[in-house]
Amino acid sequence: MNIISNSKISEDVTGKNVATKTAVMEDGEIKISVLNDDVYRLVDDARKNGKDLSYCFNDIVQLFNLALQDIELPYFSYDEKVIIADCMCGSAITSRFINCLELEVTDFIADGYKYFEDEEKGFTEEFRKNFIAKIYNLNYMQRIKLVHVIQSETMCV
Repeated sequence: MNIISNSKISEDVTGKNVATKTAVMEDGEIKISVLNDDVYRLVDDARKNGKDLSYCFNDIVQLFNLALQDIELPYFSYDEKVIIADCMCGSAITSRFINCLELEVTDFIADGYKYFEDEEKGFTEEFRKNFIAKIYNLNYMQRIKLVHVIQSETMCV
């Protein structure tokens, strides 16, 4: 049975840069919610070309994992990951967000984040500078891997 040909797609515009389109495909027990334009285009392309959507998703996930597998990251402590996760939560993870990750963290810290008020825990000015420099020195793919690692550790839902 072809998943695409027996599917129906409904579309709802929910807001810019958050969930721009929500589509639901129904075929027996299969339901897929599409939350961004990239996935929506994938679903639309698969439908138009008679492709099996599960193969499309599998290929993309496999390629993503291959792209990230040999990318090394410097060590980030649990507290550093929590701070980055706090910056990610509620933010659209866009190319701009990835490119400006150190600025997102700097702004977050400047807004008086509670951890940075406690030097007894080691959150000194030197820690802050080193933390921001560590992020600043990451290339684009390292930043993507860092975001992916933090998301997969369920630090940000």
